[in-house]
Amino acid sequence: MSAEDVLQYLEDVMEDEGLHGGQQINTLLEAIAES
Repeated sequence: MSAEDVLQYLEDVMEDEGLHGGQQINTLLEAIAES
């Protein structure tokens, strides 16, 4: 998964879930970094 893919995924998730703020994103980025 490229950085561009990750950014697009985050945008899609935020739009779908109506998320604003960092905790969910930070958790996801940590999971990606560990994978």
